[in-house]
Amino acid sequence: MADQPSASTQVDSMADLKLHLREAVAEPTDVIKQGTAPPPYFFCLKPVVETGEEAEKFTALLSASGVARIFAAMDLVQSGAKNNGGGHYSLRNPSEYVAAFNEKTRTTVDTFLTGSMAAMYHPIPGGTTSNLDLEITRRDLHAMIVARIFDGLDGVDKTHRAELDKVLTSFTTALKPFKLPDGEKEPEKGKEDDDKDEKPSLKHAVVVNYVKSTDITGGMGGPGGIFTHQPCTRIVTFAVKPRQWAVALDKSPHQKPDANPEPKPDPKPKPDPGEKSVVPESAPAPAGNSHDATAATHTSAKATTQGWGWWPKPKPKPEDEKIKFSLGITIVELELDEDKFKNSKGRFEAVFKSFAKDDEVLGPIADSGGLKALGENTCTIYREFSP
Repeated sequence: MADQPSASTQVDSMADLKLHLREAVAEPTDVIKQGTAPPPYFFCLKPVVETGEEAEKFTALLSASGVARIFAAMDLVQSGAKNNGGGHYSLRNPSEYVAAFNEKTRTTVDTFLTGSMAAMYHPIPGGTTSNLDLEITRRDLHAMIVARIFDGLDGVDKTHRAELDKVLTSFTTALKPFKLPDGEKEPEKGKEDDDKDEKPSLKHAVVVNYVKSTDITGGMGGPGGIFTHQPCTRIVTFAVKPRQWAVALDKSPHQKPDANPEPKPDPKPKPDPGEKSVVPESAPAPAGNSHDATAATHTSAKATTQGWGWWPKPKPKPEDEKIKFSLGITIVELELDEDKFKNSKGRFEAVFKSFAKDDEVLGPIADSGGLKALGENTCTIYREFSP
């Protein structure tokens, strides 16, 4: 007979389950400040029409997101006990930085693709896999990642992209104080950038829920068009080399400040009181043009004593500096099977309310709307753009 988990183990597991769900509810930057990798971002695009079939399918997506958060949290409890001796990975430990994110990414992605939610979704066309080798500024890198996340989605405009760029900037800014493993070193000058020994890749994921509307009347659209509506979920996974991720954050994983930095010259030096000013010799001035010649001499002297002179010009701002960045992107498009989900939803609601009832964060969420409220509290919701 197999050993049964002890009562204390079950209590600890339930506490961990609640902890992971509270992390999903909290602002990701607040989770990072505690030295913990947050779970992947979930975004939901709310249809312009708030009644009828579109609204029903959006509500189903919110509830399904709540269930996905629960299953991912359950998987984290199990993988934490197996992979880390029952403890939690910490961003404060450089050797655990990559594992901390990869564990959260894996459990979320697997929940949809191979785990407990897989039977409620089926793949639809639109998935892609690409590997990019870029030389790009940090500013343009942000814009490119945002464009990939929302690419091809109706109802997304520049306002959504600007908001997501702010989210990405806040996320990366919050991570700057944490160090990556010391083993991820930059290549020596003059040598190829060989990253064969740099494993594993650092992985992040973003989940986007949206209602896909298709005009089946031949694209006529308008009030007379007949539309079908599908509740869809897009999963975007990014894989990047840890060292390049550190560079993208504008820091080295092992860089230390120079203890004796070379001082910059004063761009407007003052003459030493004990020295006499020296007027540089100049060529004889052409007749009748002495004023112009003197002015030219002063200008030349000023150019060599002020400004940067021999000192190197300042580097561009970090966001405008070009960096090398290799990025793997996998996009999976799924459609929620509403019938299968509805058949199990009642059971999921009961499970959530049973363990959330005594929790000061999860209890009010369960009471106010159950799984739908959990989805609302663990997703960033954007209203679709109406042209």
